Amino acid sequence: MTMMLVGAVSLVGCSSTTSTSTSTDSGSTTNSPSTTALPATTVAGATTTAAPTTVKATVPATAAPATNPPATAPSGPQVSANFSTPAACAAPDVTFQGSPPSVTITWQVTGADSVYVAIDNENGPYESGLAMSGSTTVPYACPGPHTYYVVADKGGQRTVKSKSFP
Repeated sequence: MTMMLVGAVSLVGCSSTTSTSTSTDSGSTTNSPSTTALPATTVAGATTTAAPTTVKATVPATAAPATNPPATAPSGPQVSANFSTPAACAAPDVTFQGSPPSVTITWQVTGADSVYVAIDNENGPYESGLAMSGSTTVPYACPGPHTYYVVADKGGQRTVKSKSFP
């Protein structure tokens, strides 16, 4: 019986090799695979290809997000107001003056019983008995500065918005 080694493969980190041998006996040829356990060997220039591997990542647990307390309805009246900028005052030595400067105040109020507009003193109404939503034009006396107020009241609880002009 004559044996001839046709090929051998060794992979790094493998503990066995597979070889195919050809034996000739009385004119017949038989191919039979055999497996032999060998120590791990490295073949210079050898290339191996591994099947793709799926790795499931584990994400560490995180702290639960902070929760804010539920929003509570603000107490007292709510006021939104806009104040227009007055025109510049004329010089004091000018004898003819056009119309005096003015400020237009626009507001929106909720949750109030009454609304008024004041000039320079939030406790002294200039115009009172106003609607919950509206607009009015009030004078700007030269020279300034002056502060304009929108005051909303509900049972003695007041909310004030103001704007000062030089």
